Amino acid sequence: MAITLKTLRPLSEWIGGSKIEMEWSEGTLGDLISSLIEKRGPELEKELKGEDGSFPYLVSINGRIKRDLSTPIQDGDEIFFFTPLGGG
Repeated sequence: MAITLKTLRPLSEWIGGSKIEMEWSEGTLGDLISSLIEKRGPELEKELKGEDGSFPYLVSINGRIKRDLSTPIQDGDEIFFFTPLGGG
């Protein structure tokens, strides 16, 4: 099975590109985040957890925003990590 990860800066610098294909057996969004941290090290963990320990990114799976880390990820899914934008 394979999935596609899409990211923007600065996260793309940590995972090796703005769009990467990766092998994925099965698991959840939380498992994916843990796997990325395991592969890329503690610096990525700091980026993904933010200064206050919260997850600072929004995640879209196949174009739908997901907030639950127990959301399953399946073969062919496209996962997009991005930062929320504010404004007024």
